[in-house]
Amino acid sequence: MRGPGTEQVHQRKPSLSEIMAAIRDLKGSLEPQVDVVAVDVGLLRADLEKVSHKVSTVVTDIARLQSTSKALEEQVRFLTPEHGRMAARLEDQEGRPWRNNIRVVGVLFVETLITDHLCTKRLSSFFMV
Repeated sequence: MRGPGTEQVHQRKPSLSEIMAAIRDLKGSLEPQVDVVAVDVGLLRADLEKVSHKVSTVVTDIARLQSTSKALEEQVRFLTPEHGRMAARLEDQEGRPWRNNIRVVGVLFVETLITDHLCTKRLSSFFMV
């Protein structure tokens, strides 16, 4: 059935030469695009290889740093108590001269005797008594 104003369009089948010509045209328009894609893929592969090399270098460095870090942590664990012992010993050594000094306070005879003997002209500049 035909409705008013509609026409039946007959499409003819293209010939083999027309199909081949269309394929050649399509191939001609796609070749430059395929070449660009091929170049881009090559560049991506080169970049991927560089990144892969850098990542393997970083992984190696991280492994080395982790082993170094573990060794340093062990040294810190060993040296921390040793540092505490040495600090206590140093404090004791610095305080020892003060503890070993003889102090005479409140005995006038000894104070005047020491003052008289230490206050000579030569030593008076060193000992301000």
